[in-house]
Amino acid sequence: MPDSLVSPRLSRVFLATALLAGCHADPAGDPADATSDTAVSVDSPGSDTHPPPDSGDAKDASSSSDTSDSATLTAGGHACSSDDECKALPGQFCNFAEPTPVCFGGTCGARTDTAIVTCDHDGICIGGDPSNICLPMCTFQGAAFGVPCFGKNGCQWIGDVHDAAGAVVAYGSCQPNCTGDSDCPSGNTCHADGVCAKSASTFTGALGDACTNGDGKCFCVYDPSSGAGGAGYCSKACRFGETSCGAGFTCDPAVTNAFPALPAKGMFGYCLKSCDVDGDCPSGKNCGLHAGMTQKTCLPYTP
Repeated sequence: MPDSLVSPRLSRVFLATALLAGCHADPAGDPADATSDTAVSVDSPGSDTHPPPDSGDAKDASSSSDTSDSATLTAGGHACSSDDECKALPGQFCNFAEPTPVCFGGTCGARTDTAIVTCDHDGICIGGDPSNICLPMCTFQGAAFGVPCFGKNGCQWIGDVHDAAGAVVAYGSCQPNCTGDSDCPSGNTCHADGVCAKSASTFTGALGDACTNGDGKCFCVYDPSSGAGGAGYCSKACRFGETSCGAGFTCDPAVTNAFPALPAKGMFGYCLKSCDVDGDCPSGKNCGLHAGMTQKTCLPYTP
């Protein structure tokens, strides 16, 4: 783990229920075999929600030492084709909600809204339902991945840290990032939020339609500070640098740090409304140019 956190972004965390629903049998192992955790405390946390990462203040914070083997990791998580391949990882199973299945799960009980927590098996702890869950971890510095995600899984940015040499390193979690049925394991369909599932999508909202947190009409990006019922607009998952969103929308990973560039492939993106000025946005504000982008887009919150 790095020595300090400089821009906490604790959010968009993929719905654990979506990751688990219709895509797998019971997890292997006993939940009591929870992974051990390593925390990085933050001064100004964001929130733990489904929309793009929200902003925290750029402040340093201390962390405890890392106990994972991420230094030898070549890709986020452990690729698998069956549960048997995940038995060595307590509480984990092969998750077919991912376009490229990886071992997934294992609880991590220490996470709060004031900490970013890494966990065993090269994971990062996010808020799930009903408990925190350990997901594969990815890292990048500007245009270069340190640890990418497997296949067509996407790296969703969570926060930035200073490493031992003082360089800024971005941390994220590897998320389902399908953009079509052909990306998914056989028998699964691709949903607008990037998840591969056996059931058909129930989303009815069109790209750009108004939505609220929890209304279930679409992959809603909204202001995480507004809590339940927060207003936003319908988006869909995209792969930065690889897929387009259609007229009036731009694929944006919504990274609001100071990196001038992002990895050319492998980043989870959101189809966000393109804009030139704040008045172009549904909220009438928050039109901005984010890391690695040439087109401004509308965020549903103030970064």
